[in-house]
Amino acid sequence: MIEEYSMTGRRIYPLILTHLNPDYFRNFTFSKQKIYYLDRRELKVNQHLVKLLINREHPSIQDDVSKYLFHFHTSCINKRLEFRALSLKETWGEGYNFDGFIDTEMRKYLNRKADYDPFAVCCTIRKRIEKLIYGKIVDMNSKTIFLDTHTTSKKLDFAESIGVIVPEAYYLLGIIYNDGMHWKKGQDNVSQIAAKLENLMIRYLIKDVFAQ
Repeated sequence: MIEEYSMTGRRIYPLILTHLNPDYFRNFTFSKQKIYYLDRRELKVNQHLVKLLINREHPSIQDDVSKYLFHFHTSCINKRLEFRALSLKETWGEGYNFDGFIDTEMRKYLNRKADYDPFAVCCTIRKRIEKLIYGKIVDMNSKTIFLDTHTTSKKLDFAESIGVIVPEAYYLLGIIYNDGMHWKKGQDNVSQIAAKLENLMIRYLIKDVFAQ
């Protein structure tokens, strides 16, 4: 059919209706996508957080932002000078200030306020899950390995390997805390995350995590 249409000078426009992240279909065949969200959500996004997500891989802050701000850690950093140099929110260079911000946004979400920041919520979920699992690890050496392990899924895998029971929901919520911690230029970064956060089952899972 494609060959027949091509010979007659006509074009085929495939329509993909899906709940999956459109990036999963971005390849050579579907390289020129036009994405439309049927359930488009308008949420307030803190521009300081957007700027941090955009600059998260800058060499001067990359390791510290990932390890201490976007993941749970028992230590606190002070990167105010580096944040100032990148024109980021300077006070967030100290971890407890950043945690105060994302915790406030999480309370808005749990209380069904309409003005929560979806990316802050994603970050809080990740840190909460990691903190809960860290608290179940008894051996201090294993605790250190857990903190030094990169990515949440690998942290959870390690915890399971040493006998910690990890609820399946912690893995399932990866569609929230993984997709929501990156900012890709030239696309709608908000709608897909907002739609997931408003899903009733996902709301139930998140509420359960913060009830523990």
